Amino acid sequence: MIQAITSEYKKTFWSLIIMAFFLAVLYFILVASSVFNAVTVKEAQSKIANMRSELSVLESKYVAFDNKINRNLAKDLGFHDVLGNTFASSQNSVSRLNN
Repeated sequence: MIQAITSEYKKTFWSLIIMAFFLAVLYFILVASSVFNAVTVKEAQSKIANMRSELSVLESKYVAFDNKINRNLAKDLGFHDVLGNTFASSQNSVSRLNN
């Protein structure tokens, strides 16, 4: 009878030890994945900050170029004012509008 009880205690003890081991392994895996995710988020935030600074530089260059464009520059480059507006249309579309 006593040996049956100690046998049950041994089974329970080793079951608890095995469960504790698996839970410890699971805990370390979850902690490692959390750390990995945190590092990944920090890297992504750093890349986003770099891209935003590059974007602001490009936007300032665009505004500088946009401010340089005026009517005189366009004339120097060979563009001229349109005197009369002429639009192309097909006869089919004009006849459909008249009906």
